[in-house]
Amino acid sequence: MYVFDKQSKIMHCKFCNCRVDWERKSSVDNHIKSTGHKVAKEKFKTNKIKRQASVGDCFDQARKAKQDRAEFTKSVAHAFVQANIPVHKLDHKAIRKLFNKYIPGGGDLPSARTLRDKYVPLLKKEFDEKLEAKLKGRKIAVLCNETTNRKGEAAFVTIFEVLPSAEETECFLMVASVKILSAANADTTSKAIIQVNFNFNKKYLRGYEN
Repeated sequence: MYVFDKQSKIMHCKFCNCRVDWERKSSVDNHIKSTGHKVAKEKFKTNKIKRQASVGDCFDQARKAKQDRAEFTKSVAHAFVQANIPVHKLDHKAIRKLFNKYIPGGGDLPSARTLRDKYVPLLKKEFDEKLEAKLKGRKIAVLCNETTNRKGEAAFVTIFEVLPSAEETECFLMVASVKILSAANADTTSKAIIQVNFNFNKKYLRGYEN
């Protein structure tokens, strides 16, 4: 690789970082055939490949760091939701200081608003998918109960008992709905049950027992 300066009439070999006598073709040919030029050329190619590889590695590392950061953030949001800790507590100075001091990458944790707007819906989607998989093909007993809150309103609770199946021998309970009714009677409670069944998609609820 040569660079020719027309103004100064100088030919420069970039591989060897030296001037080359360009006025005689034999001088150029001899320089190209020299051992020093060949070694310098190979070294240049090797360094170029290394630089290209290092750029690719940087992109891979940046991509992995981004994925790890997103997974860490989602795990924190999941822990707070499962522990019933308000997500806005993450913005507290004491919590931030704790994360920054003892958790690698804890300083990258976004604000509570970002967790609430972006990551909590992701957790909700994953939970719904797992729940649908558990309910599919299972018989469910719909259990209902009513109590009165401090305001004197009727709190109507609907609980699903997922019964054993051939594949799953264990049953489990889940709170399907808690509704505040103006009055607890046959009309309002039946409408509440129908609405719950509709929301959970009837194709997963085959066979009901009250």
